[in-house]
Amino acid sequence: AYLPVPYVSACVVVACVLAYAVPHARRLFAPSDAWSWFAPALEHAGPLHLFFNLYWLHALGPLAEGRIAASLGALATPHALLPPLATVALYALLAAASNAAQYAATGPHFLGLSGVVFGLVGFLAVAHPDAMAPDVVRLFAAWFVICVVLTALRLLPVANAAHGAGAAAGAALGWLMRRNDYPVAATVIGLLLGRMMEGELVRTLQISGGRPFAYLMERPIAMGLFVVMILVLVGAPLLKSLRRHRQRRTGA
Repeated sequence: AYLPVPYVSACVVVACVLAYAVPHARRLFAPSDAWSWFAPALEHAGPLHLFFNLYWLHALGPLAEGRIAASLGALATPHALLPPLATVALYALLAAASNAAQYAATGPHFLGLSGVVFGLVGFLAVAHPDAMAPDVVRLFAAWFVICVVLTALRLLPVANAAHGAGAAAGAALGWLMRRNDYPVAATVIGLLLGRMMEGELVRTLQISGGRPFAYLMERPIAMGLFVVMILVLVGAPLLKSLRRHRQRRTGA
């Protein structure tokens, strides 16, 4: 069974401390560099910046890991590696979303884990509102406004785009799972594996010579899997919608 120890959050804390303490060339964001989509989140400008982000990661990270572990604990045969893998996927998604937004807003010169921290706040506030005190959401909302004002007055440059995008990505993911009753781990792992799926799709298009459906029809197993996938994607939301409609009619 998966032990309730925040391994992933602890590893991120260690990585941030090492990135700050050990001299090295800082990785600037570049869309063509896959690692740079995540690396700027591990860099920090000073001890106060580092302490603030790691304090909140220490407070919020275990909450997210615990909820993910609990959702996977309901499986018939949960694998011990699934909760940490799902947590890594969540952190990677929040880092990529916040870093990409900040790059679009100000260019490649930015750093800090605060986009991921804001993402955790958004995710927990929407997906698991009972896991976090409402005062935490108010505190981060106020801090976001203060940072925008400080940046506008040119008193302190803050990665506000990363904060906003991280919070929006976390909240959107939480809303998607809460509204459709998607499990946390399965959704996050699916998002992480999406890039691998795209690569295999490109390879299939190359092998088929630009005729993917004809190529698919020639292979019964592949065709069967494709039909099952369509039924799951279309049928599950349709059945839920029909159930809600019947419940409303019954209540009326």
